[in-house]
Amino acid sequence: MEWTRAVAGLRGWGFEEWYGADPVLLANVSFLAGYRRSSVIDGRLVPAVLAAAGGGRPVAEIERRVGAPAVLVRPVVLHLLWSGALVTDLEQPLGSLSVMHLREEAAA
Repeated sequence: MEWTRAVAGLRGWGFEEWYGADPVLLANVSFLAGYRRSSVIDGRLVPAVLAAAGGGRPVAEIERRVGAPAVLVRPVVLHLLWSGALVTDLEQPLGSLSVMHLREEAAA
């Protein structure tokens, strides 16, 4: 890793080694990366998903509250989770029972 540290330093970048992350967390982050681009979602559903998530709700309940097909709502939930508008415990496997919170509510 010394060579990598030296090359990064030449570019003015910082470098650190990181080991031992929770495998569930890594799997969740890897999965969510597929939803990082807004082009994979129906952006018209974003306000409805955010409104439905208020107060902390499981994904399945958010899908019911939005009233659109779950196949359209779930990608919006996952995109908002990736982007940080929604938060949940990423050390637990993601699924329909994962409770989503608005970032502002979680910070309070």
